[in-house]
Amino acid sequence: MADPNPAAWPALGEDLNEGAGQFQKARSEDSPMKKAECETAIRSLATKWARETGVGKSDHPSFSSFKTWLRETGYAGYLNFRSVAGHNYDAEAWFDDELGQNWRR
Repeated sequence: MADPNPAAWPALGEDLNEGAGQFQKARSEDSPMKKAECETAIRSLATKWARETGVGKSDHPSFSSFKTWLRETGYAGYLNFRSVAGHNYDAEAWFDDELGQNWRR
């Protein structure tokens, strides 16, 4: 889980996941990515989205708004992975977990 302290979050352009390098925009949405790689990206991008949009934990962050932001910023490829439960279900679970919204599940 990401550090809940916004000051500890990486700045725009910094590595979002130490050791894995920056997440790439414009990844192909045609071929599925590895689920573990997508989980790492979605978790980090969720905190980045919350910071950029000013959404706090008490604001009930919207996964739908986050998905729109992913599309607009070129990160939608991270929603393309194989999953038994479905990629939207898993991505929303990671989003909720990162932003402290598991009580909604």
